[in-house]
Parts: sequence; structure tokens; C-alpha cells
Amino acid sequence: MRKLILISFILLNLNLYSQNGWREIFTARWFISSDCADSNNCMGLSYSGFSPRLYFTSDAGLTWSQIFTDSIIYDDPEERTGIKVARCISYSKSKIALIGCDSGHILRTTDNGLTWTKSNVGKRVTISKIIMKDEREGIAFDNLYLHKTNDGGLSWFELPFPVQTYNRQFEDFAYIEGRIFIYFAHRYDNNIHLWYSDDDGKNWTETKYLTRNGGWLYAVNKNKIWVLNRKLDIKTNKWFDYVINSSDAGETWQVQLDTICEPSNFTLTFIRFYDSNNGIICGYNGEIHRTTNGGLNWFQDRCSFNDSELIISSASYLTEDKILIFTENGKVYKFDKSTLNVNSIISNSGINIFPNPAKDYIEIFYNIETGLSPASNDEINIYNILGECVLSEKIHPITLSYRMNIEHLPSGLYYVRLGDWVGRFVKIE
Repeated sequence: MRKLILISFILLNLNLYSQNGWREIFTARWFISSDCADSNNCMGLSYSGFSPRLYFTSDAGLTWSQIFTDSIIYDDPEERTGIKVARCISYSKSKIALIGCDSGHILRTTDNGLTWTKSNVGKRVTISKIIMKDEREGIAFDNLYLHKTNDGGLSWFELPFPVQTYNRQFEDFAYIEGRIFIYFAHRYDNNIHLWYSDDDGKNWTETKYLTRNGGWLYAVNKNKIWVLNRKLDIKTNKWFDYVINSSDAGETWQVQLDTICEPSNFTLTFIRFYDSNNGIICGYNGEIHRTTNGGLNWFQDRCSFNDSELIISSASYLTEDKILIFTENGKVYKFDKSTLNVNSIISNSGINIFPNPAKDYIEIFYNIETGLSPASNDEINIYNILGECVLSEKIHPITLSYRMNIEHLPSGLYYVRLGDWVGRFVKIE
């Protein structure tokens, strides 16, 4: 297969602002999938018009290259009027990048996009997710079939499944430590089921998980699994998102995060863990929830001043303290814990916090000249040094100062955000 690079150029870090360790670093068009091979090398799959674009960074998001290809991305003329629809990307630690497309095509590169090969799973299906266990073994997934590779994506074969295709619709899958979890809707009972196999589909075990309202699945190891789900509040007849997990491969389940969100559709749409402790859940309306203790506690995070406008499609860990978030709005945001205490985000804009240090309360004074008007939708948020929002209050629409009770907060350093402004104060006992 000849080289297929048509255009390669550097897109500089936008570095527009920093907020609780987050900043916007890149803008393209409609990101749908991402993956990181290590702490520096990541890829994001995007659309510009009807054309897929693959973006690559080798310096943890500081600069980005846009990779164009000819006959690899663009299909034969008879298929989709010449355009191959790419759906997902897998970028493993062995630097093998696989792109799942429609018509059963899978694209493969081992040199960060310099050259490509193309394989096919043998069915005209849309590949929506690929997980590689190592440099040779991996599984590609569509809504009816599981496809296995034992040669790093050069060839694929179908894995057997006991439920016939006309009775199933696969929703999501996980592949960890040689165990395959498959999460699917069974048409005969209109429920969602979870099964797993340890021998490439030769034998399957159904877990005790069963619901009518399935979501997204992630496995931390062969026993620890997470599911994003929905529930109907009988009292209000409204739907809410929640998260459940199991530590015994689905035998028992616990609710770990109840977001109390009322979405028009699924608000939470993506979950990923870096290791057994550090995980992130995100979705529509800029929703971000992070854990650093294996899901025992979650805190709501923000990566943008305009969260309600963001649709987060995927998130990828660089390290446990550095995360990239990709949005359908075409934005890439980076979290870096080391920037939480950067003094440059503290501005001298005429906004003051008094007293400081403070014991029982703080009062925030600001004026029209700062560009911040006391509109009814202004919100003051207080964050601890871990970036966790510990207090949030709406501002009264008339006053030009606002008092917040902080007597319940532990002593320490805190950051206050009001609009684009960030200040800090010390809480004392």
C-alpha cells in the first residue's frame, strides 16, 4: 500500500484560558472518537463537512497534525458516493492505530499515519468500537457481530454468540484481560442483558444484570465493570441518568453515582478509567464527573465557561493527572492537575475577596467596570486545590457584592470563580 499522506500541517495550541486545571487547546470540527497510546501520543477522529479527518499529537496536545489520505479514507466510487464513513479509533500502546468504518472496513497504521493498510471483517456493517488487548489480539464491534483479530488488525473472523442475530442488538462491549463483556438488547423480552466469555465466544455466561434501559459499558478489570444507565422517577414521570458498577462480573450491582440530571436524551454518554482509581464520565451539556478513588466518590467538574453548549463525545487519559476531552462541537480541552495552582489565572480585575484569610464567610465585591454585571444567571463557584467544586451559588440580580458562608469548609486554600475571573482565599479555623 503506497503512502497516503496528502497534507500534514501543524495546528498550534490555542491556550485560550485555564479553569480548575482545564484549558481549551485545539479546535477542529465534530470529534466523534479519540484514544491515547501513552502520555504524549494521541489521536482524535473528526468530521469536516462529510469528510473524516484524523488529528494526531505527539506532544500531549501542544501541537496537532491533520492527516489526510486518498483511497484509504475515500472509498470505491460505488460505495457511499466515494466517501468512507469512519466511526471510531483505537490507538494502543504498541502504536497500532485502527479506524473502524462503514461497510466493514478497518484502516490500520503503525507509523502514526504515514502509511496505511485496509482490512475488512467480511460483512457490510458499521464498525463502531475497537479494543485491542495487546499488539496482536483485539475485537471490533458492530450492533450485530463481534469480530476478532489475532494479527494486529490485518485480518478478522467472527466470534460465535448463542443468541441469533434476529433476536439481538448489541449496545456496547468491553474486552479486558481476555474476557469479553457484551451488553445487548434482547428483542423477545425488550430487556438489556449482559453476558461474558473467557474463550473467544465458545462459551458464554449471562450475569444477573437485567434492565430495560441500557447505556454504555466499561470494564476496569475482568470483574470490575461500570454501566451508564437511566431510570424513571415514578413520582415525576421523568427520566434521570445514573451509574452502577459491579465488582463480581455482574453478580451484584451498586449505584455509585446518581447525577440527578433530567436529560432530553442520554446526558451521560462516555466512561473511561485510567486505572483502578482514576476515572471520568462525561456527556451532553458539558457534564463531567471524575473520581480518584475507584468510584467511591465522584465530583462534578467543568472544562469550559459555556458548559451547556458542549457535547462531549470522548475522553482520553494521558496520565492519571492529565486528560484530553473531545467534543462534538469540535473542541479539545486538556486537564492538567499541575496547573491548578498557576498564579497567572489570578487576575487583578477590580474584584476583591474580603476577609482573606477568612473563617466564617467571604464577601466578593465587584463593579460594572470589570465587565461583570450581576445578571441573574451569574454563578459563583468555590473549588478546593484538587479542582473539586465544593460550593456553588447563584448571584442576586441586583447587588454588586455577595456574601458566602464558608464555615463548613475545612481549612486550606480555595479558588473562587465568577465568570472569567478567578480569585483565591485561605480558610482558617
